[in-house]
Amino acid sequence: MGLRSFFGLPNAPDPSQQATIDNQIRDGIRFAGVVRVIAVLFVAVLLTITVPPERLWYYLLLCAGFLVFGLIPFYLARRTSRPIQMQGLFAVLDAVLLVIMLMVPDPTLQDTFPPQLQLRFHNHLYLFVLLCGSAFCYSPALVLWTGACLASAWSVGVFWIASLSDSFTDVPAWIAENTTADGVEPTFVDALMDPGFVNLFQLINEVVLLMIAAGVLAGAVYRQRRHLLRQVTAEGERQNLARYFSPNLVDSMSRSRDPFATVARHPVATIFADLNGFTRFSETADPEEVVKLLRRFHGDMADVIFAHGGTLDKYLGDGVMATFGTPESRPDDAARALACVRTMQRTVGDWARERESLGEKPLSVGIGAHYGDAVVGNVGNNRRLEFTVIGDNVNVAARLEDLKNTLQSGIVVSEDLVEAARAAGAASSLFDGLERHADIKLFGREEPVTVYKLAP
Repeated sequence: MGLRSFFGLPNAPDPSQQATIDNQIRDGIRFAGVVRVIAVLFVAVLLTITVPPERLWYYLLLCAGFLVFGLIPFYLARRTSRPIQMQGLFAVLDAVLLVIMLMVPDPTLQDTFPPQLQLRFHNHLYLFVLLCGSAFCYSPALVLWTGACLASAWSVGVFWIASLSDSFTDVPAWIAENTTADGVEPTFVDALMDPGFVNLFQLINEVVLLMIAAGVLAGAVYRQRRHLLRQVTAEGERQNLARYFSPNLVDSMSRSRDPFATVARHPVATIFADLNGFTRFSETADPEEVVKLLRRFHGDMADVIFAHGGTLDKYLGDGVMATFGTPESRPDDAARALACVRTMQRTVGDWARERESLGEKPLSVGIGAHYGDAVVGNVGNNRRLEFTVIGDNVNVAARLEDLKNTLQSGIVVSEDLVEAARAAGAASSLFDGLERHADIKLFGREEPVTVYKLAP
């Protein structure tokens, strides 16, 4: 992370990431405004209790101004493209107004405390409260800038008081000036206790402590900002993963450094869905139209798969392969897979009617699904790994999808899937129209498979 990040400047190349950071900054400004309202109300109550009525209105008026200076950024937070710069401007106004509140007596009253005494009540501690409020904006630069504004305003106020005619800062000179004619000179303590004494060494300590606190707080905000950037980056990476992987795989990959290193074997429902007649369509259609159609089909199928909690294993040209039970199996995998199959067919049916109404050639989908044990894990090498399922389960599902023309059915599923779905308590409507077919011997497999097909 470079200097631009440290000073709170835009440093995320991805505009969406920078927009997220800006939103967090605006939320921080609004939160700081809420904190200020609470703090000002608390101070106003304290003033009402401790300050005489004839002097109260002046300080309450200053409190109202301080409250307004905090609410304006609160109001403008969502209406400016530069929230940090705006907050920096109001940091100057806040520092000036706070110093006036702490140092300048009520000008309408004649009998007031000497302004020099205001420096002896540790009023500079209020500066630290205002400094803490700048930490909500995820900008180390704003914290340092606020500290500098407070230190400068406080220094100007102290030097203003020191320049008054009844003020003095040089103790030896004051002692010499106030030594009587008979040689009796005031003590050092007398000088310190004089109302007109202004201690510039105390000012140095206050400014140094304020800037040290600003530096420490800026460091804490810097770490906080780095954490925010890591979160934003991680969320962006997660969203990128979600473009290629199903949500359940993204969750597993987010929780573990190497989530699929261990190969597992457990029951999985596997689905193959393929567009009927796509090869003939692609022979005569424009390439742009072919790509557009594939994107629509892949997108619709992915939405259906994810909606039922499945995993989009891969795209297969004009088809898709989906699994239920990866990366971890659940008791209702078969039921959700069967529901997914029925929804896939309805979705493509709706799309076909839409195309037909536009004068385009309607399409249909062929689907095969099976439920059984499969090997789940990564395949490939160190240069390219792919998470998938392998085994007889996958082969059977693919062969069932190939039977759509032979059985003249859009959906062909194994009895294993149907029985597992029933055992899982699947809705009875999912079995409507499914007809049990005689056992079929699939190519490359010794044992026949009992299948169900959707009646025409």
